[in-house]
Amino acid sequence: MTGYEHDSALQRLDSAMEEQAHFRARYAAAIGTAAELSAYSRLRAAGEQVAARGAWLKWVDDEHYRGLGAGPFSLRAENDARGGTAEGVAGTEKAASLRPAASRP
Repeated sequence: MTGYEHDSALQRLDSAMEEQAHFRARYAAAIGTAAELSAYSRLRAAGEQVAARGAWLKWVDDEHYRGLGAGPFSLRAENDARGGTAEGVAGTEKAASLRPAASRP
């Protein structure tokens, strides 16, 4: 992607990391007080923002990046879109072997 998009994503990640550091300090100060749970919740939310901003930066920099939630189903969809590979054939054979004998071709 463009340099502007990269710079914007990097700036947002830096900002989220600064906010996380701020909430980490507030949480450390709140340990043992009534505000501990609230401070911990804010720290966790800040951590999620850092992860999301990091994922966004990776996506901006790498057009093949599938994201944090990419799992086997997204990989299979990509494989199917490309026309399959030897792994796809092996997976089909395995699936066929798991069917009851009466329903096999």
